[in-house]
Amino acid sequence: MTDVHITLTCDQEDVANGPEQNPEEDRDWALGLNRVSLDLMGIWPHRDDTPRLASLRTLRVPMMIGNLIFATILPQTYALSLVYKDLPLALDNVATNIASVMATMKLILFWQNRHDLYALLKEAMDDWLVDKSTWERSVMKKQARRARIFTISGYACLLGCVANYTLLPYFGLTPRILNNITDPGMYDGRFFPMQVAFPFDSTKSPVFEVIYFFAMMGVFYDGVAFTVPDNLFGALVFHCSAQFEMLGVKMQQLLNGPLGFDINKQSLFETRLKQVVDTHIRLISFIQKVERSFNGIILSQIIGLSATGCCYGFQILDILDKEEESIPLIRFCICAGAAFTLMLQMLIYCLASEVFLEHVSFPCYTMC
Repeated sequence: MTDVHITLTCDQEDVANGPEQNPEEDRDWALGLNRVSLDLMGIWPHRDDTPRLASLRTLRVPMMIGNLIFATILPQTYALSLVYKDLPLALDNVATNIASVMATMKLILFWQNRHDLYALLKEAMDDWLVDKSTWERSVMKKQARRARIFTISGYACLLGCVANYTLLPYFGLTPRILNNITDPGMYDGRFFPMQVAFPFDSTKSPVFEVIYFFAMMGVFYDGVAFTVPDNLFGALVFHCSAQFEMLGVKMQQLLNGPLGFDINKQSLFETRLKQVVDTHIRLISFIQKVERSFNGIILSQIIGLSATGCCYGFQILDILDKEEESIPLIRFCICAGAAFTLMLQMLIYCLASEVFLEHVSFPCYTMC
């Protein structure tokens, strides 16, 4: 289950915040990868913020939501009304449109729960700043290392998403199906990264450049909405797993140690028992906030990823079914990569949840 055979031999009271440890550096190492993206969304806690500045920071997410709605969802929906009779074009549209809708929903839920997320982040940061033994520090760093892998994989997905729509057009390639219905400027190389349409001529300058800029911002916000909540979820889950692992070992040492049998040390036993109970109550509150903040986000992601995965799966089968034509390798790789990324995201959620369940159950097993 956990490294009990190692942790039981460690002295929990050996506080070692000496020269070899720097709590602030540990905190920055554990949560620093999340800080850039969360600061971008105005969620990262700044201790020197004024209420007015903090309110202005939180407006960044509504601006992202507005860009997604007016620059990606509505133009794609209008394009869908033009190509719905052509199944491959319709599915090409729906795959990216559902992703944009799901990204918007995640951002809305993320913004609604910003106060709980803010409190969770502050609590996690404070846990890194308290005095810790060498063993406690090693446990927290072990779980933080897993959270960093989780975060790096999320940033890799974000980079791949943005590169897919920004770099390929420079080489004359596109991740979608070009057509003369929604892409009247396709022969002049003036087409958008997603299948969008407008009730006016969007191929002329500077209209084309302005729309293209906001469309690319929408692609970036899509990637941010997919990765940032997931990265934060992973960081909080693994942090809480470390706290429960330490709590379980402390409970086992307390129950199996000599304090409970020495009447002269009964008051010390009661003091430490109270500390364990207070820590357990705090962690339960932490879990409830995580559950309250991410239930809707995970539900919308499951529904959206399922629908998007079906669209990409159909496109892959449609590409492979063209026996008389050469297989468009680039588009096949893009669809297969997108489907693989979607499955990987759900696998990461399941993995993080399993690790969390294992460590949450550990204190119960120690009492048996």
